[in-house]
Amino acid sequence: MKNMKSLLNLFLVFGILNFASSCENNGTATTETSDNTEITYADAVADGDERLVASLAIDGMSCEMMCGGKIAKTLKELNGVKDVEIEFTEIDQESFANVEYDSKVISEKEMIAAVNAIADGIYKVKAVKVTHYKLAAKDAKVKEGINEVSYKPVVRYKLPNVFSVLVRLF
Repeated sequence: MKNMKSLLNLFLVFGILNFASSCENNGTATTETSDNTEITYADAVADGDERLVASLAIDGMSCEMMCGGKIAKTLKELNGVKDVEIEFTEIDQESFANVEYDSKVISEKEMIAAVNAIADGIYKVKAVKVTHYKLAAKDAKVKEGINEVSYKPVVRYKLPNVFSVLVRLF
């Protein structure tokens, strides 16, 4: 009877480990370091078109309007950058620049160098997470011309930054 309980406990542990490992991201994440900046690469399923997005964790931003605006402008001026969105957290915390870009034209390292060069190095990119949003199998079939109807409701909420709302009001 004691052996049976041990065997059941062993199956329970393996079952829990199997369940936990199945909840991970579908793609594999790889990490490299370049000039003291950790760059992580991951894959995800796209909710629209296939795209590449780099999320740059930036230290040194004190405001969303001036600092964020300068960083966004600098990144948008680079060839290959399609879109830039700044996520300002709070002073003395890392804020993020989410950059959609074409990897055939520009690399993550060039974007890091551009941000680090602003205002004599006042901003520092601490980490970068590059996510390659790939089309799901059904979406790829639709793109190829195979008529397969799929409905995916997407609900997105983005709350405004309180500081930016107050600045716009006054």
